[in-house]
Order: sequence, then C-alpha cells, then structure tokens
Amino acid sequence: MKHFEEGLKMLGFNHNEIKVFLAILARDCSTPTKVSGASRLPRTTINHILLKLERRGFLERVKVKGHWEWKTVRLTDLKENILKTARIFEEK
Repeated sequence: MKHFEEGLKMLGFNHNEIKVFLAILARDCSTPTKVSGASRLPRTTINHILLKLERRGFLERVKVKGHWEWKTVRLTDLKENILKTARIFEEK
C-alpha cells in the first residue's frame, strides 16, 4: 500500500487527500460521513477534499438510494486523466 501512496503523491495528492482517496477506494462508494470516520478527518475538511478530487478527475459523485455518495473513477478513466495531465506538462 505504501507504493500506491507514493504514486498518489507523485500525482500531486497531499496527505489528507491520500487518506480520503484510500478510504473511498476501500469501500467502493461512501458518504462524506463514512469517509470522515475512516480517515479520521473532520467532516468539513472531507467536503472540501471530495470536491477538489472530483475537479481533478479522481472521484465522481453518484446517486445511491436517494442520496449522494462518492466513488473513485474507473481505472481506465483515471489513466486517461493522468495521461492528459502529463501531456499538459509536456506542452509547457
């Protein structure tokens, strides 16, 4: 798991973002409250991180039984996001 965390750091994740991402990855789909409990971060911090990771293309919001939960994007989508980011850096 440490190797995976290092990979996330290379993608620009900070310590709290890694905790949130891994908490969601472990559960497939999760509410902000459950992510808060699993990551031991305040719920208000969780909301900010979830939105940030969604904007960056790592998470998506899905409707489950009338409420919203968060899940990681499919690995193929994640790969596309990473390659797109790499191309942007190559252009600069």
